[in-house]
Amino acid sequence: DPVATARGTAVLGVLAAADNGFGVTGLSHEATTTFYPTRGTEGSPGIGTTSRLEDAFVSALDPVLGLGPGDVMLLAYTPASGQTIVNDLASQPFISLAVSMGITVVVPAGDQQADVGEPPALPGLEGVIVVAASTPAKDDQYLRWWSSNYTTTDTVTAGAVTPGLPNLCAWGGGVVTTGGNANLTTLTVQDAIDLDAETGEYSLTSIGKEWSFTNDFGANLDGSIAAAAQIAAVVANVQGFSKEWYGAVLNPGKTQDFLWESATYGPEIAGYPAGRGGIGPANAGDNIYTWDLDEVNAAEPRCVGRLPQLGRMLQQFTSALPDEDDFWEFGCHESIR
Repeated sequence: DPVATARGTAVLGVLAAADNGFGVTGLSHEATTTFYPTRGTEGSPGIGTTSRLEDAFVSALDPVLGLGPGDVMLLAYTPASGQTIVNDLASQPFISLAVSMGITVVVPAGDQQADVGEPPALPGLEGVIVVAASTPAKDDQYLRWWSSNYTTTDTVTAGAVTPGLPNLCAWGGGVVTTGGNANLTTLTVQDAIDLDAETGEYSLTSIGKEWSFTNDFGANLDGSIAAAAQIAAVVANVQGFSKEWYGAVLNPGKTQDFLWESATYGPEIAGYPAGRGGIGPANAGDNIYTWDLDEVNAAEPRCVGRLPQLGRMLQQFTSALPDEDDFWEFGCHESIR
């Protein structure tokens, strides 16, 4: 829906907004996308309620019409339990089932500025990519985005992926996409037609809404969701490349390993390891962010994992043939859900 400005529109814009010559182009814009709502319409259960959530999972995992090996399932909702998605009891059985079907599951770490705690004892957890949010940065020059959850376990310099914890991160702010609060559109369509005489504020015309896009997805306590959308798109591109290059798709667990092994984490920056600390608003209500040096220099690491580098992934992917066990043997669809 081009006129919607809610989070779902922003997520889909990051994933697969059409390459149509204007507005936003998604990171995996040639993928097939399907939206399974976890929020009902009038008279239906609200966000994250169990019955509506189950309906969404049942549709997504339908053996005929739903997802299959090589597909990517992005869970961009807030559980009714208030837990992170991997710790949400209502979500866990479906997550395990999805991984057993060859589906890579991507989930946000959450945006409560909290430690995600210990990973749950969940079958298939190795195929679940938990994504935290980082500051917008190139290569290793990144910190934790102010709202993002984190782990006190070192998932940056560890010898291998730690399933169930934030091992990967992506930008949690400054993300350009469709919908959102349409702040970019508002700047471009402010004219007399859009001015509300009573409030003195501008509103979007129908033409403006068709061009609705924003540059601050992630700023409103949804940084890890913005980051997870980016990682889901990267996974889709990697799987598409794998299918074209090798004729098969990667197992969900190998997908996370490959992204993590190809990612950057760099040297220590100004005395603290990459991924520690974070930023927050300099003043309540403004959009100016400043380094939180007290947090950056804290003894306890607030780790968001490694920042993937797609170019490096593709170079590694073509330089050495993965093991046969790294691939899923049953073929695939080409889609993100």
